[in-house]
Amino acid sequence: MFERGFDDGVRCLTRQSYRVSRVPRTLHDQTGGGVSTRSVVWAWRGDLDRADVTVLAAALQDLVLERPATLIVDLDAVTFMDCGILSLLVRLNNDPSTTLMLRNAPVCVQRLLQATGLTTAFQMTAT
Repeated sequence: MFERGFDDGVRCLTRQSYRVSRVPRTLHDQTGGGVSTRSVVWAWRGDLDRADVTVLAAALQDLVLERPATLIVDLDAVTFMDCGILSLLVRLNNDPSTTLMLRNAPVCVQRLLQATGLTTAFQMTAT
């Protein structure tokens, strides 16, 4: 069961043990024209598997329509992730309109990336 709603002014998508939240914020303002570059932080938590791909892909479509310059997926609270979710991240990483950055990848995600040979395929960062 998924719910769409607001939590402290942040639009979120929840399902029992995990939550996907959107927090748009400006990373920096470029000088000479006042063009701002916007980053979207998408925090995931809990066990993420093939059963979650459809709902996450639908939420992802909403984000891609907004054309953020950078999409940061915060994986800090992820306890399990399978290849179905990894496939979704690979598709997003191949989208030239948005830069994808994975933040705070836990050991379970790092092992999956190593096992699939995708360790260097993603931009990784820690907070």
